[in-house]
Amino acid sequence: VGERIATWAHLAPVPDQLARVNEALSLSGVFGHAGAARLAFLIGPQAAKDYAPVVIVAQGGWVGALLALGALLLFLVELRLAALGPAARESRAIQAAAFALIASNLLISMLWLADAFPFVGIPCPFLARGGSHLVIAAAALLLVDAAGEVPNRA
Repeated sequence: VGERIATWAHLAPVPDQLARVNEALSLSGVFGHAGAARLAFLIGPQAAKDYAPVVIVAQGGWVGALLALGALLLFLVELRLAALGPAARESRAIQAAAFALIASNLLISMLWLADAFPFVGIPCPFLARGGSHLVIAAAALLLVDAAGEVPNRA
């Protein structure tokens, strides 16, 4: 953690992997580039998990990243509307917790991508492949779906 904060504060040299990530972000352009398939090889095995937003920017450019972000934001709006619906109090609490989980992961991922946050390692929800974060997000959505079926007892 200290190394990441020192790197972010420009007090320590940038690790090689992070330098390649920053280079991929700066060279991607508006619509990405054809050589993006090499990104996983250049960045390393964490490219598909921790650096999923970078892979999206490299392959689809900043336009692709904005489209993916827009889709996730629309999904969050739907989750929030479900949490405000006429369901039981417990159901709304489950829906609000799922919203908070997905929104916080998305916020941290986007703040890191904008270089406004020093930590990487929280995968972008539903964009990174595999891993326990995907299982947790799927379980949260299953709970939201089940909570939406519970009638209001009021």
